[in-house]
Order: sequence, then structure tokens, then C-alpha cells
Amino acid sequence: MQLIKGALYSASVILAFSIGSRSYAGTFIVSGDANIVNPLVASSNQPINPGNVQFFTNILGGGTNVIVQSTSSGDNTAVEAIESEINSFYNSLTGVTSTIVSDLITPAVLSSTDLFISPLPDDSFTDAEIASLGDFLENNGSIFFLGDNNNFQQENARINAALTSLGSSINILDANIFDSGFNTATGSRIASNPLTAGVNAFTYAAASEVAGGTSLFLGLTRQTFLSIENTTQVPEPSAIGGVLAIGSIGWLMKRKLKTFKKA
Repeated sequence: MQLIKGALYSASVILAFSIGSRSYAGTFIVSGDANIVNPLVASSNQPINPGNVQFFTNILGGGTNVIVQSTSSGDNTAVEAIESEINSFYNSLTGVTSTIVSDLITPAVLSSTDLFISPLPDDSFTDAEIASLGDFLENNGSIFFLGDNNNFQQENARINAALTSLGSSINILDANIFDSGFNTATGSRIASNPLTAGVNAFTYAAASEVAGGTSLFLGLTRQTFLSIENTTQVPEPSAIGGVLAIGSIGWLMKRKLKTFKKA
């Protein structure tokens, strides 16, 4: 009897693994500062920085479609300005289309999207939106979350909750503001990475530290304020996987029963 129970347990592990695992194949980019947008379009008295321009171009890669999420509901003009500036920048690139979306994030919204950007969300992501973003990642989509310093703790918390739900290890830390005012990262404070290729200087201001992932940009005392995480794809469960799992159950049961009879 113990042998039969052991067979059932082993088979149940195989079946659970076959039908319960889910993974993504896309990319997370997370910033602890939203002021990195200002040098894209010369806002907030900042001149255009070619390094910031190059970075935002790099994260789109060969993609042509960008969605910028708007959740400010008209009550935060600063966040609305950031959304508009990101959207304007990408629409200025040849062959690229960018759209600001204030509706719920659905598979239809993301159907032809290469890069999804969410700056300082003032609404939490719904379960349905998380599921849609998960599907987007599975199709090699890239998600860029922009948080900020501890004056935006609620916005950072919403980003962190979404990252956790999507399986990311990245987290925006609500530590004290560091590097107040506009600063420029150069030299060893810019990590070598395909996303930083061609970036010799990068402007930011009053950031929060970002933990997890792979560091891309560092503050004056080497706190990471922008990270990337590439997820690893595992084959999705399928009907074949289910058949194999059931077959394994039968094989294990047959083998254990034979052993029991011999005993």
C-alpha cells in the first residue's frame, strides 16, 4: 500500500509541475526617478541630453509601437506632463507610433505593442490587467515602470505590487531622497549593457534606490536608481504535457504494483 501511495505522490508532483507553472519571456525596466524624462524634450529647464535620448531609444529596440499608460485622472498635472513628454518623444522617432491609454490595460490594447510604459500610476493594477501584462511579457514585450523618490510612496507601492505579481525581483525602495536636484551619471556610474550602448551621460534628479535586477545607472554614492530584468521563458503547459503527466502516473502505478506483487 505504501508503494502505491508513493507512486501517486510522485505522479502528482509531475502533474502539478506540468499544469501549474507559468513564466514570462519579456523584459522589466524600472526607474526610481521620473525626471529622466525631462532631458528628452527639454522640459523643467533641462537641455536635451543625447544620453537620455539614446537610452529611451535603446529600450524600444527594433519595436515600432509604444503604449504610455495614463492613470492621473486629470488630478496630477506633473504626471500628465511626463506622460505627454514620453509620448511626444516616441512619436518623434521615425517609424514609431506612441499612444497614451487611459482605459484598462487589456490584451486588445497590448495586441501590437512592443513597449508598455507606466509612469507613477495613481491607480493599482487590477487582476485582469496583471494577467494582460503577463501575456504581454510571454510574447516578449517590455514593461517600463517609472517611480520616483519617497514623495511618491503610493505610486511606488503600486509599481512594486505589480512587479511582485508579475514575478519580478525588482523593487523600488522608499528610502530618503538622494542626489537632490538634477545630476548627471557618467563613467563607471553607467553600467555596460545593451540598453546603455551609446550613453555617455545620463541626467536624473532626486531618485529612489532600486533593488534587484541588473543595475544600469548609479547615483553619486553608487546607489542603483535604474535596473533591468530579463525573464527566462519556460515552455508553457500544453495538452501534450498533460498526456505525458497522465502517462507517467500509469507507468509509475504499473511499476509499483509489479514490485508489490513480487514482494
